[in-house]
Amino acid sequence: MPEEPPSPEPPAPAPDQKADPDAAIVRYVDALARHPKADHKAAAAKLTRIEAALARPPGTRGAPSGLVRIELAMEAEQLTAAAAAPDFDELEAAFIAHGKAYSARRNVTWRAWRRLGVPVSILRKAGVSR
Repeated sequence: MPEEPPSPEPPAPAPDQKADPDAAIVRYVDALARHPKADHKAAAAKLTRIEAALARPPGTRGAPSGLVRIELAMEAEQLTAAAAAPDFDELEAAFIAHGKAYSARRNVTWRAWRRLGVPVSILRKAGVSR
């Protein structure tokens, strides 16, 4: 019986992006651009109110009716899709841990971070100075 050729070596695993400080900074800035944090919190509160209104049976006092119910259901669907935003607490923690070193290494100024949407409180916690 012919010998089988040796199986190829599995490819080397990709570097863990969570361990890469530069990737953590890029993920945070990207998340800010795609999902502004303030909007995310407001959307979650609004979704809760809409779901409470839709939970009321039609025809009862205070329950939305007809077209309003349909519009609320559509808005709830959009808000639910938007709720798939990344975990900002985790992303902010990574930025706070690595932001100062990244700024120094890449010559990123306070003003540049602010233009990208990084909140002042996060820059201060990260130790990024003006």
